[in-house]
Amino acid sequence: MDSVQVSTLFSVLRSFSNSQFAENTTDGAAIQNPDENGSIQICVKLSKGNYVEVKCNPDTSVEYLKYLIYTKTGIQAASQRLSNQHNLPLDDDDQLLSNYGIANDSLIHLGVRLLGGGFSAYKIDPSLFDPPFNFDFRKINDDGKKFLRAGRQYFRPCGSFRYALKVRGRYENDDWLGSNNGKGEWVNAYHGTTESNVLSIARSGFDVKKCRREVFGSGIYCSPDPKTALSYATPYEYEGKNYKLVFQVRVDPTQINLVAIQAYNAHDEYWTVPDGKYIRPFAICVYEV
Repeated sequence: MDSVQVSTLFSVLRSFSNSQFAENTTDGAAIQNPDENGSIQICVKLSKGNYVEVKCNPDTSVEYLKYLIYTKTGIQAASQRLSNQHNLPLDDDDQLLSNYGIANDSLIHLGVRLLGGGFSAYKIDPSLFDPPFNFDFRKINDDGKKFLRAGRQYFRPCGSFRYALKVRGRYENDDWLGSNNGKGEWVNAYHGTTESNVLSIARSGFDVKKCRREVFGSGIYCSPDPKTALSYATPYEYEGKNYKLVFQVRVDPTQINLVAIQAYNAHDEYWTVPDGKYIRPFAICVYEV
């Protein structure tokens, strides 16, 4: 593969860097190191102190190195912050590794940043997340479109970047995550919260005993409308920008208590769920505000 082919291929990959499909790519064997001769071994230190090793040529690009790291860690290239052993950022994807002093047995530090938004949990415990199922809704407009989950209308979180939680296989089956209105499928909804609650909810789910919002009775509050849930989220600052976040959840349709609130704060509806076992978080939607 010559340099022109490699450059073209990387341009195509970059155009899909924020897409679910790029994240779910499994045919990495089709992307080859431009020159396997003279390859070096690099040790990459992850934010939690673990290490992975990659092999490549010192005259390949930072972008290709990020692809190799993605195949080892699942961390998408656009989320990677690389620096060499002297803490010099590898911030130009088109630069050759050799231009940053990368040689055999070099140590590279890998930090993780969020695309279009941020919250500290992604850095603190990346093992909670499932990057191949991330999805970028920031430029999507669903006006005139209609989606269904478990027979109810599903309003997608347009305007957000959605970070998927690692939930597949956590319960007795994955039917609740279905998207074809099949048996066992649960309804989509959203729950607005503060950034400080992210880790506990992502790890353990919802605890009705910790719920303080009882305007419409006891229970865990959620809404089928992400904008409604967003109005209950607390804004926070991350790396100089302001954000809000909501959990995207699935709710057992037999356990929904519909609260009609058309005259309350101009929102449409809110639901309460009696217990945490009937509401399962599966993603975090981050909005810049």
